[in-house]
Amino acid sequence: MQPNLSDILSHVPEDLRKLIVRKTFLPGEFIVRKGENAKRVYIMLKGSTRVSNEFVSGQRYTFATLKAGQVIGDLEVLAHQPVYSATNEAITSCDVLAMSDDTFIRWFREDSDFAFIVAEQLAAKMYPTSDENGRIKFQPSLERLYQYLLKRLGNVQTDLFILHTSRRHRHERQDRQPWRREAQRARPHPPRPRQDHHGQRTAETAPGSLGAHGIK
Repeated sequence: MQPNLSDILSHVPEDLRKLIVRKTFLPGEFIVRKGENAKRVYIMLKGSTRVSNEFVSGQRYTFATLKAGQVIGDLEVLAHQPVYSATNEAITSCDVLAMSDDTFIRWFREDSDFAFIVAEQLAAKMYPTSDENGRIKFQPSLERLYQYLLKRLGNVQTDLFILHTSRRHRHERQDRQPWRREAQRARPHPPRPRQDHHGQRTAETAPGSLGAHGIK
């Protein structure tokens, strides 16, 4: 039978219990931020968080949510990485157990049931990424765009989709349409200059129009 996290928490090794504190994060507060030193590990007791990657441009890509029973910071600490790889922001009020990276490692080594839960959660986090990476590298660009939009807009009920293309692509598309080329050829051209009997250049006019020497 799979161990339950609530049971595990009630059996925290006595020497570690005093090193673990309970904290509350309000909606909108950051539990960890990408790029910060990965010196703390958090176990979610209540609430949910938004997991995202932030970029220099200010854009943010949200790719997961965490809920009660899940662990934050375990990946970085077990992989011996110095900084957090993603941002965790509280969606609702979140109660967590907070501990140092050293305390987490000691607990992981001393309690096999706890280690099993953490390993299982890490496997669940990493499998989709591993499976997706193998497919994405060989997908055409439009297929990758489709998969991305499907994830982000999967719940939107609409049959309307507008894709903006670059100016170069629009010109290439127009060049493939013969009727556009014919219409461009049929456009009137500006009058061609000609020389009169004095050698002066004048605009060529149609018969019956007003030219330089009156009505012709």
